[in-house]
Amino acid sequence: MGYAFTMDEPSDDMSTPCGFSNYQMNYIRLVMLWVSVIDGDGYKAHDLPEFPISDQTLPAGEFNGVGGRVDAAGAAFIAARLRQALETYAVEDVLDFLDDHPGSPEVRGWVEEFTRFNEQAAQRDGYHLV
Repeated sequence: MGYAFTMDEPSDDMSTPCGFSNYQMNYIRLVMLWVSVIDGDGYKAHDLPEFPISDQTLPAGEFNGVGGRVDAAGAAFIAARLRQALETYAVEDVLDFLDDHPGSPEVRGWVEEFTRFNEQAAQRDGYHLV
C-alpha cells in the first residue's frame, strides 16, 4: 500500500511519476499539517504565525486515500508552503517532537520530491491521487 500521484487522467495504463509508501506519506502529512497546507477531517493544522491556516488550506481528507484531486492552484499552494518549510527548517521542527524517525535527510528528501511534483503539477492542471 502507498500513495501514488499522477497528472494524467486516471486509467489502467497511466504512469505515476510520484509515489510514497504509507510510512513516507505519514511524515510528509505531518509536515503539511505543521505548515498548514492541510487541515480538518480528523487532523488539525498547527497554524503557526509564519504558516497560518488560510482560504487555500486544503482538506486533510484529500490525502487519506485514492480518488482525491488537487487542482493547479492547490498544487501551487502546496509547493510554496513546502518549499518554505524546507527553507526555514520546519521539517526539522516537526522531527524534534518525534523520538523515532528516519532522520532529517531522508524526510527532507521526501518533502523535496513532493514539492517538486507539486511545482510541476501547478504548471499543468493539478493531479490525481491514485
